[in-house]
Amino acid sequence: MPQLELDEDLDRDIARMIEDTEKEIFEDATGGTGWNLGNEALDELAQTDAWDGDSLSDEEQFARNLYGDLESGYDRPLALQEEFQAQAENEQLRAQLVQREQELAQIKQGPEFQAQLAAHQQDRRMALLDIAMDDAKTDAHLAYLDALRQCRHGAVQRKHAKRP
Repeated sequence: MPQLELDEDLDRDIARMIEDTEKEIFEDATGGTGWNLGNEALDELAQTDAWDGDSLSDEEQFARNLYGDLESGYDRPLALQEEFQAQAENEQLRAQLVQREQELAQIKQGPEFQAQLAAHQQDRRMALLDIAMDDAKTDAHLAYLDALRQCRHGAVQRKHAKRP
């Protein structure tokens, strides 16, 4: 037998011995559940469980292996980082909202806004005077107010009728 064939036979024997050893270790560790479970069962057994019983993703496991466990004991560093980023973004948006509300309050107190408000109020007064000076417009406006009052009265009655 040539040397090449002997090397191949030796390699096969070594591979078989390694496989037998792995099989024995596996069956001992799993309580003899069987060596040929298939890839899905092996993948399931290879998953690391988090504190909540769910499996950690490969990315979470990689991050834990690379950076170690967090001091807080939380075993999902990527999810925790995303949560911290979301909290920081929320705080930033809240600060922007407060700033916008302050700017709006300053605008409302400013002389330009007050002048626009006064002009609008004056326009409303003039429109009322115009209605008051013309009998037809006055009658139309009073009819509108009566109709509006009846709508509101009907809505209130319906609201009270629905109560048990």
